[in-house]
Amino acid sequence: RIFNKQIRAGGKIFGFEMKCWHLKRIGVDSEQAMCFLQRQKYKKHIILERKNNLRVLVSTHVARATAKWHLKVGEKPVSGKIKLQKVSFQSLRSFDQYFAEIKMPLPENCLKITYEDDIFQDPKIAYKKIADYLGLKPRDVEVRYQRTCPEALPDLLLNFGEVRDTLLGTEY
Repeated sequence: RIFNKQIRAGGKIFGFEMKCWHLKRIGVDSEQAMCFLQRQKYKKHIILERKNNLRVLVSTHVARATAKWHLKVGEKPVSGKIKLQKVSFQSLRSFDQYFAEIKMPLPENCLKITYEDDIFQDPKIAYKKIADYLGLKPRDVEVRYQRTCPEALPDLLLNFGEVRDTLLGTEY
């Protein structure tokens, strides 16, 4: 699929998003995925990481519950509290493990950005970093999407106390 899209892009710059659940869905581990990228001679790699993996789980849960994965600027976020099921230290560690595995074979000059530092306040920060990394001249762009879950976790989770108690004393 990736190869077909690359061919359709012609000689233009081509990129794609690769998440841990994408790999799971096609039965490929991160090492196999990185070998594929190296064989295809991809030269530039950008890692977008989250510092707060609990927010990733919550955002994913909300998106699944509401069928709202993206929210255009000006749209009202879906409100209401949710109950987060099966929060475990291990489920959060799996994100850390995935990023550690995916970064290991990458060259030192890959671009690492984080949602919290480079996107949260102003997505144009990440845009400029990526354009610079790719050797492209940044253009004036309009941010078209906003956070789907802007609420603080205690205001979003029905079982915030339970989640807090489960993760108390851990790095999360």
